[in-house]
Amino acid sequence: MKDLLKGQKLLAICLFFCFLFNFPILSLFNKDKYFGFLPTLFFYVFAIWFIMIVVVGLIVEELNKRKSNPETDE
Repeated sequence: MKDLLKGQKLLAICLFFCFLFNFPILSLFNKDKYFGFLPTLFFYVFAIWFIMIVVVGLIVEELNKRKSNPETDE
């Protein structure tokens, strides 16, 4: 049952990040301004990509931890 919930979490996160990489949101950051030495659009894409990798990694790590230690399953 917990595996199904984790799969649903991963699907929801995937859909959320697909929304963040969609046209209307990306167009908000397509300005002629810079964040440091990067254009704001590039900074936004790399930041969201990094956050997505961290969030998915944490969820998968939690899933693997619970699979290897079934007595702590709630």
